[in-house]
Amino acid sequence: MSEELHMPTFDELDQVLAQYGDKVSPVEIHAILVGFQCGGSTVFGESLACSMQDAFGLDVYMAPGLPSLLDQLSAGIEASLQQDDFTFMPMLPDDEDFEEQVILLSRWCESFVNGFASTCPEEENLSEDIEGVVDDLMTFSRMREEVDLSEQDEGSFVELVEYIKVAVLMLYTELVLVPFRDAEREAEKAAQEAEKNVAAEKRMPPSGELH
Repeated sequence: MSEELHMPTFDELDQVLAQYGDKVSPVEIHAILVGFQCGGSTVFGESLACSMQDAFGLDVYMAPGLPSLLDQLSAGIEASLQQDDFTFMPMLPDDEDFEEQVILLSRWCESFVNGFASTCPEEENLSEDIEGVVDDLMTFSRMREEVDLSEQDEGSFVELVEYIKVAVLMLYTELVLVPFRDAEREAEKAAQEAEKNVAAEKRMPPSGELH
């Protein structure tokens, strides 16, 4: 990620969102934006504001500085997903106890799936591997309801976060980066063919000299 690009932290977002009470969390906002991007849609400005209103009933213009902060977050997410150093991570607070962390991770997965489902290609066009990853994330979104947290340990939680990280990067690579790179190659090939045709036409004598 470039030095000029500031990725808002959980605490920065939480401070601005505090005026909305418990209505929406940085965890859910981060997750749904990641979901949008894995489905092929990066939103900024008015589109981002409309998405927040639709998803959470959040009027971003009620808080000075929030629209700009969310634009920075969306740009930072895009950069982290494109990095080769695996810097992407689900946004979670550092100061919550273990059980609350599990609950928040579950909410992150739920918001991610909602964002992804609203922007991803038609289900019949998805590979079995991608469908399997999405199913896993849907299962994780129900952890707070179906898992006895007292029987879990922090080691398992770290492994789960790492799996989610890898799963998200896999979705983004397969559904966004690979098609984009394929399109770039096709465009480059078409440009090269066009250059060859132009060069060939220039080498041909004028039509009057053919007779």
